[in-house]
Amino acid sequence: MSVGKSLSDKGWIMLTIVPLAAIIMATILAYGALTSTSPTEFQTTGNTQTSSQHTLMVVGVGTVKVRPDVAIIYLGVETRAPEATEAAQKNAALMSAVINELTSLGIEEKDIRTAYLSIYPDMKCDTNGCVQVGYVATNTIEVSLRGEKMVLASSVIDRAVGAGANLVSGVTFTLSDELQESISDQALSRAIADAQAKAKKVTEPLGLKILGVDSVSLSWQSPITPYPLRAEAVTSYDKGMQVFPGESTYTVQVQVVYIIG
Repeated sequence: MSVGKSLSDKGWIMLTIVPLAAIIMATILAYGALTSTSPTEFQTTGNTQTSSQHTLMVVGVGTVKVRPDVAIIYLGVETRAPEATEAAQKNAALMSAVINELTSLGIEEKDIRTAYLSIYPDMKCDTNGCVQVGYVATNTIEVSLRGEKMVLASSVIDRAVGAGANLVSGVTFTLSDELQESISDQALSRAIADAQAKAKKVTEPLGLKILGVDSVSLSWQSPITPYPLRAEAVTSYDKGMQVFPGESTYTVQVQVVYIIG
């Protein structure tokens, strides 16, 4: 239905009146067309999958046995004196002697690092309470023996104790960056091969095929192995004690979700 009204001598403006029922019907049809989807599909984060898609999750494990090529030894000097300055001076003199012994073994200064340094009150306690009797100075260093120098581990401890070190906190065996990168690649390859082999063992007897990979996640296990050499005092240290690095195990786990059909 149309009506026209003259607004000027220059032209006409035509107004068209459409029944309300027709507008409502058109809106409903348009909304339905926009929101309708196939009943066999659903949206997931990142991709669209069919509801008939099947997946299989397996965990592959890759292990490499490796002999550590770095030994880290923790040595220290602890001194006591009535005054803090005196305790620090005594400590510095003994630590200088220790470091001189280490460098005489061929250990470079870059492989000697201060790990802990402190001066604190020396307290004597009994049933009547505690009283300060002086100061304690402690200086601990970290000595790294790389590659062929690992054989010096026992000599380092012997010579350091002889020079005045009275703290042997422990020995830790680990891997250099180069060796760790090499064995991590080997372990990863073995883990992936293990996952593929397990997936085939499951799918082939069932007449299924591996169509693709849905997701992959990795889990790494560091091969660092602490050696349990601990001593509250070095007075009982057995000169010539042997230190053995043994072997460390480096493990990689790969979780793979395969698409099968």
